[in-house]
Amino acid sequence: MHVLRDCTMASNLWNELKRGCFEPEFLNLQGLEWFKWNLKCTPQNWRLIFGIACWSLWNWRNKCIFEVEFQMPDSCSQCVLRYAKEVITARQKLGVQGVKQEVLVRWMPPLVGTFKLNVDGCSKGMGKLAGCGGLIRTDDGQWVTGFAKKLGACSAFKAELWAVLTSLKLAAELKLSNLIVEADSYTVIQLLQNLQDGIVNTDATRLLTEIGHVMPRFSRLLFAHVFREGNASADALANLAVLQEIPSAVFDRPPECLHSFLCRDVMGVALPRSILIQ
Repeated sequence: MHVLRDCTMASNLWNELKRGCFEPEFLNLQGLEWFKWNLKCTPQNWRLIFGIACWSLWNWRNKCIFEVEFQMPDSCSQCVLRYAKEVITARQKLGVQGVKQEVLVRWMPPLVGTFKLNVDGCSKGMGKLAGCGGLIRTDDGQWVTGFAKKLGACSAFKAELWAVLTSLKLAAELKLSNLIVEADSYTVIQLLQNLQDGIVNTDATRLLTEIGHVMPRFSRLLFAHVFREGNASADALANLAVLQEIPSAVFDRPPECLHSFLCRDVMGVALPRSILIQ
């Protein structure tokens, strides 16, 4: 475990690959259970990246010991990701489609001292009715605040960005500093991670610019993708936003329609999802 996870080189690599977003299982499991957990993980392509990263760490360690002239790559994480991309490209050219596998997805509490923001947006009636919602919870799943905001006519993509912006503003007002934001739109999460790296490439520049202005107000801010089954509470708030008569609502207490979702999250109930394994 020391070479593959706990030493400085390994720790730095995993931190870059996971952007500091560590599940408790990743940090605490040992030996074979750690490998099994990572090889059952749900994020897209993580199995491949994990396998290449482990092989690379072992390979680099041996070369450092037995090859005097060996030099570590300038960016270990980019080296791993480049290799993974080459494997995926080769598979696509060969027509390898992967296989579907059923996995269990649940809401994961954040690390101690971290607040988790789950957000979602929805658009109905060919984009004529849109809304967004979100909630903030503590590391033990306790409710902090939530919101439902009616947006009028816009795409689901922009509704998701509105959800992120609104939740970050709420967190800033509450002076929360250590946050992880989860959304079930992989595209939105990639855009937000790129925004942290100074890259803006989308037609929703104004919304992203506003989000970028709020980001510096937090000492630690991470963005992570979650499947819809792990984001059900935020999805319910987004749908509530479309149906409610008032344009916007902030909830100091969870609305009644959320009680079953919140109980399921706190109890760690997992739901099945079929995913494509590359």
